[in-house]
Amino acid sequence: MLLDNTVQFCDEMYSSYRDHCGCNEGICNRPSGICSGNCYTCLYHIHFPDRAPVNAKNDYDCVKMLYHYVCQYSYLYSKELLCAFEHEWSFIKDFPYYHVLSLGCGGCADLMALEILRQKHNRVTPVSYIGFDKNKLWSPIHDSIGNY
Repeated sequence: MLLDNTVQFCDEMYSSYRDHCGCNEGICNRPSGICSGNCYTCLYHIHFPDRAPVNAKNDYDCVKMLYHYVCQYSYLYSKELLCAFEHEWSFIKDFPYYHVLSLGCGGCADLMALEILRQKHNRVTPVSYIGFDKNKLWSPIHDSIGNY
């Protein structure tokens, strides 16, 4: 499954950094200039800026952190989207194809959920997926998804 494949890829890539920062050339781009060594903390500060200290990271600007993000959130987000698709199943089940445009697609949880839905209902309905994300750091993850 795409979900498992992508999380496995991201876990391997995340692990390859060991204790090194994934920012440009290994130099942390946190406002403090010092890597926290904990991608969970950086993501927490990005998601809850009102709880973050002054020199906290405020953007998805570290590829190692994106690998961590995919590992941490893909199952959750895919499940939430799958529940939404299931809720609308009576409406969407007879579509002859699915065209998906995803803006800010990140780790492509929507595509993962759609694959699970099709498999669960034993459907071969064609899918075309166009995902855009202005953050080029997602590229290795998108390449892995494209290769799948």
